[in-house]
Amino acid sequence: MPLNLVQLRTLRALHSGGDTEVAVDAARYGSAHGQWCDTGYQIEGSGGLVIAASGTVDIYPQTPGQYMSSPAGYQGPGLAMRPPPRGQLNAAALRNYPGALIGRIGEEGDPFYIGERYEGAPGQEGRLYLHIVPSPWNNASSGSYQVKVAAK
Repeated sequence: MPLNLVQLRTLRALHSGGDTEVAVDAARYGSAHGQWCDTGYQIEGSGGLVIAASGTVDIYPQTPGQYMSSPAGYQGPGLAMRPPPRGQLNAAALRNYPGALIGRIGEEGDPFYIGERYEGAPGQEGRLYLHIVPSPWNNASSGSYQVKVAAK
């Protein structure tokens, strides 16, 4: 049965559609806690999401090239790095993953681990924000991650 325009009250997309690419600069979004990059990507409904990240970040650029991190997080001496469990992470747990790419949905959403690849249904609606876990030595980081976001 066709719908007349006068009967239409609300029109809303079920997902944002399309893909988004964003560079997450470590100096701006990975040098202190609480600095989040707004991707501009709107998550709506219960659809799936795929986030893929690449690149390198130096979490201690005072000695260039010695403390390099991938989006999965720094894996160097003194850190037995393994990916955190899927799901939301509290601030204390995040400090154990310097250099890791994390996300949240909405300005007040709980953080979740992305690493090099996240694939799933977030179960929340809102804008996607990204953050790089800062260095444990309280210094600015350098470099960036290239992130691709797509609806699944």
